[in-house]
Order: sequence, then structure tokens, then C-alpha cells
Amino acid sequence: MKNLARIFTVLVFTLSFSIAVNAETVPNSQTSVTSSDSKTTETATPISTETAPAVQVPETGLFKTDTIEFDGKPVEFSTISYKDRIYVKLRDLCYTLKCNIEVDNNNKIINILKKPSSVQENVYAEKVKTIQPIKINLDLSGFNIKTDGINTYMESIIYQGRTYVPVRFFSEVFDKKVDWIKEKRKVTVSTVPDVIVGSVNGQALHKKDFDYIFNPQYNNFKNNNTTEPTETDLKTLKDTCFDNLVLYTVLMQKAAKGNYTLSESDYGEINDTINSYIQAYGGVENFRSIMEESGVTLYQFSNNLRDSKLINKMALDLVTNVNASEETIKKYYEDNKSMYIQPEQVRAKHILFSTKEITGEDYDAQKKAEIKKKAEEVLAQIKAGADFDELMNKYTEDPGTANYPNGYTFSKGEMVQEFEEKSFSMKVGEISDLVETQFGYHIIKLEEKIPETQLKLDDVKDSIKAELDPQEKQNYFDKLLVQFKAESAIVNTLE
Repeated sequence: MKNLARIFTVLVFTLSFSIAVNAETVPNSQTSVTSSDSKTTETATPISTETAPAVQVPETGLFKTDTIEFDGKPVEFSTISYKDRIYVKLRDLCYTLKCNIEVDNNNKIINILKKPSSVQENVYAEKVKTIQPIKINLDLSGFNIKTDGINTYMESIIYQGRTYVPVRFFSEVFDKKVDWIKEKRKVTVSTVPDVIVGSVNGQALHKKDFDYIFNPQYNNFKNNNTTEPTETDLKTLKDTCFDNLVLYTVLMQKAAKGNYTLSESDYGEINDTINSYIQAYGGVENFRSIMEESGVTLYQFSNNLRDSKLINKMALDLVTNVNASEETIKKYYEDNKSMYIQPEQVRAKHILFSTKEITGEDYDAQKKAEIKKKAEEVLAQIKAGADFDELMNKYTEDPGTANYPNGYTFSKGEMVQEFEEKSFSMKVGEISDLVETQFGYHIIKLEEKIPETQLKLDDVKDSIKAELDPQEKQNYFDKLLVQFKAESAIVNTLE
């Protein structure tokens, strides 16, 4: 089983100063959705249920009026069963969960507004019930559904011009628990009890946020140990996870006070990062199932990544002017002088007679023999007193010669073995016989021998600074974390 403990730890508290992202491709669609300031209208051209497309077999599902319980209250919905999931009209769910949507038709994006200024009237409620399920053709909408700018990876479908979304994944955006009994086609949506496990500066700490950190770590412990965790193990793990939650909360409070916000570019990086994880774990379905093993939803994962991005943005700002001092750089150099020794080097020119096709394949034996004969003829001219540079410019097939007309300068271990051994064994000004390597036949002229030297501080100062600056920034930020936590009022009621 793939394990997400490391991923969640990294995302909750990276506090590093970079983030890797991969590109994401948003699917295309021919479905049209339009919106206005006062009222949003969805329009689409559904696939006919009577005539199948000539080129592609349409997706199908079962349409029916179903009752879904929301916190114990039965609500009737038009539903579609598709890929073992229950889909409900987006507008119906928005009205039930008191949210709204914004539609960007040009970029094919639907953004869920969790806390809108007002909830639009549900003008699309069905008036006629469909008691018996009927088989229908579907159109995959191709719209990218987001929540506050972050991809939800909800696959939406179109039926009779209306957008349907998976009730489970949509409800998870609102921290709802969804139970689905496939055999009975029964769906219940319930609010998870809001258990408080402590507070930081008067702000409540919720058990669901603690579980988000704890569950992957706990599963990781069980998977890597042959025995069950002891009470001491559990207490240590709980204490560590609670401390992480406290620190996370403190940092988010600091970010709020500092008015830090995320830009459109930041959200783009977040979405790219989510996509990179999904691709690494074999697709969104597999990624969701792996997270489910630790009781984590994709929405929680995305939220945590967003918050971590905000924390890292604040961290970068706080350490902007923190760098390694001149004294620190000098001390590091003195303490590690042995690391800054330039080993013996040579500078050599060569004429290459390539024995490879343009494709990289070796020439046949006959062709290689012809090339060797030509190389021997040029070598004879050099031995007879011909100008090496003139013949090098005329005959060499090494494209690098144009950039290094004075030859290559290198230490041992940087060139192919045969070329290197011959170069280091020669005297300055000496011309080699033919030297064969994987690239072909070489005629080498040694231009210079450079003895081992101790590099001066000025020679390596920039590289030392590049190495020490991130360490100084991290050390400074770590001290800030200790300070922030010490200044906070922390209450722990976790059992």
C-alpha cells in the first residue's frame, strides 16, 4: 500500500523556500455555460437519447428521482447513477448547502462560492418525479470545477442542459460525511460532529484537523512495525501531532494578521502541485482511494496545500533580509579549506574523427577502417611539421571545438577514460598517436598542466554564500517558530 504520511507531513509544515510544480491539462468540452451578475443560466445541447452519435458511443447512466438525507432531513433530487456514483444537479446541491457558483465560460471553469453574499433561488427544481430509473445518454461537461480557485477534480456531466456533480465529492467540500449503500441506492449526508481538542490564542482546534495530521502518521507507524503501538507510542505520536497543529494554527494566525494573501499565480502553482501528486499516484481515482485509507479527502488535502503555500509565502517574506554574514562565510571557508582544493588539471586540444552515424549508431567495420586511415594520414602530416590548429579546424568533428578553440581544461574523472589517461600521461607540447574512444579516433595535443591549488576565499565566496544563505534563513525562521509558540496561549483538551 502506498503511504501518504510523508506527503502530509511535508505539506503541513514544509516551511521550505520553494515548491515544485508540474503542468496540468484542463479537458475541453463543447458544452456552454453562461452567467450574468444577477442570474446564472446553464445551457447545453444534450445528446439525444434516441440516436447514438455516429462516431462515438455515448456515456450512459440511470436517471431517477431519489431521496437523499441531509442531516436527517429527506430531500428529493433528480439523480443520475454513473460509474457507481450518484450525481445531483449542481443547482440543487448549491441551494441545499447554501452556496453559489460563478461560471467562466471562456476558460470552462465553475467556481464554488462556499460563503456567498446570497444564495440564488433554485429555479431548476424538477416538477415531475421519475419513479422508475430510465437509461439515458450523458455528455461529459469538461468544465473544471474549483472551490475558491482550487481544483476539486469533480467530473461533471450534462443531462437535458443541466450540470450534475457527484453528491459525495461536492458535499465533502462542505466538510460533510457521505454514506452510500449501493445495493439500496441510499445516500445520506451528515455533518461531522465538531469536536474541540484545544485552542490557540482563543481559536478552537478541531479534531478533524488533528486527525488529518495524526491518521497518516498512525497508519505509517502500523505499516512499519510488526507490533501494535504501545500507550507510550500513542501518547508520543499524539503529542507530536498536536504540537504540529498548534504551530500550524499559530502560523496561519500570523499570516492573517500580516494580511498575506495568495495571488492567481499562487493558485496556479497549487493546482499544478495537486496535479503532480495525482499523476504520481496513478490518477485521481487512485489518489482519492489512497487518501481514504487515512480518512483524508482530496478537499482537505487541497486546503492544506493552500494553507502551506500561504505559510511559505509569509516565511519567505520574514527571511528576505536574512543571509550569511561575511564572518560566517569566512569561518566556513577556514573550517572547510580541504573542500576547496582545485585538483590537478590539464588543458588539451584534439582532433576527433567520429566513428558514429548521425543517429548515434557505430559505423560498420569497413567505414571505421576508412576513418582510421584518414586519421593516420592527418597524424602523419602533424608529425611532419604541419600546423596542429590549422588541421584541427579543418578536420575535427567535435562540435565543442568551436566553443573551446584553446582546448578543454579538465580534472581526472571528467573525460572518457582513454582520452583522460593519455592526456595526463603526456608532456606539454606533445602530440599523441591515435587514441580510440567510444566517440572515434583522437589526435591529442597537450597545451598545459595545472598543478593542484588551494582556491582562495574570493574564488569560492559566491558558492559558499549560495549554500549558507538557505541555512541561515531556515535557522532564523526556526527561532521565530519557537518565539511564536512561546508567545501563544495554548490549551490542550485532547484525550
